Amino acid sequence: MAQINFPNSPSDGQEFIASNTLYTYVLAKNLWKATSLGGGSGSGGGSTSFVTLTDVGLTDLEAGDLIFYDGTFFANTDLKYRQIAFSAASSYTLSTQSANYKVAEDPNNGNNPMLSAFAGTIMRLDLDTTGDAVRIQDYNGNDYNDGLVHVSDDGTQAVGISAQGKTSGSLYWKIPVDAAGTYVYQSEVRSNMKGYIKVKGAGNEPALNLGSLGGSLELDLAASNVFNLDLNSNVTNLTLSNAASAGSTITLVITNSGTYDITWPGQIIWSQGSPPTLTTSGKDIITLLSVDGGTVFYGFVAGQNFS
Repeated sequence: MAQINFPNSPSDGQEFIASNTLYTYVLAKNLWKATSLGGGSGSGGGSTSFVTLTDVGLTDLEAGDLIFYDGTFFANTDLKYRQIAFSAASSYTLSTQSANYKVAEDPNNGNNPMLSAFAGTIMRLDLDTTGDAVRIQDYNGNDYNDGLVHVSDDGTQAVGISAQGKTSGSLYWKIPVDAAGTYVYQSEVRSNMKGYIKVKGAGNEPALNLGSLGGSLELDLAASNVFNLDLNSNVTNLTLSNAASAGSTITLVITNSGTYDITWPGQIIWSQGSPPTLTTSGKDIITLLSVDGGTVFYGFVAGQNFS
């Protein structure tokens, strides 16, 4: 029989479990009274409630709580089963404040901050978003259901589209390996309450394909830093928004279907003193660099007339 290490200086009535046996200390006799806990044909007689044992420190247990045994005592933890249901490479705690999402891990405590992840990994969102159920969508606002699994506090799992629109529990995204790009975590009830999720491939920056363009154009640098632009008419008003305070580098791949041009904003300082002339019916690559949060961008030609 294995040696049992009883607690030191026990109090009268203190209980202790070892090898499926409940031991109760009897002070008057200075001994431990043993009662079998399990499985046999005997009547047992030990405690029938885990939390009534004196070698536990559990308080206010809720569905899904994880407990920890340190070798002597069982105690509460701050974790839920839903938070370890899958091994996540990145995790965020999402809550609401007024008409914005907040992320506990965001050092700047900004509104609707950009989240990042890598294709082929798992991301977890712990949700506390009462009133603003969360949907994962692509950049164009379409639900993206591939790889979604929601785990509630009681361990219930919902998959795919059924995982969308939740306000509590943990939302896992098993990001497909070919899913590099820009996605959105979107409020189900407020169209303007959303943040971006930038999913990178193996060392790649997700590019946004903006399609046929002309007139006014806003490039949201929180969504991406690489933009494919197809010019079918002149862009007369270009806006660069949400530049990172630590610095931003933007790559524009411009496909010109004719002799169209872009009216560049005055915050760009060009390397040759003036903006480049875009190639007629050709493809150019322009780079813009800012080190002051977008107050000034330095612009230069990375290459022109690609065929």
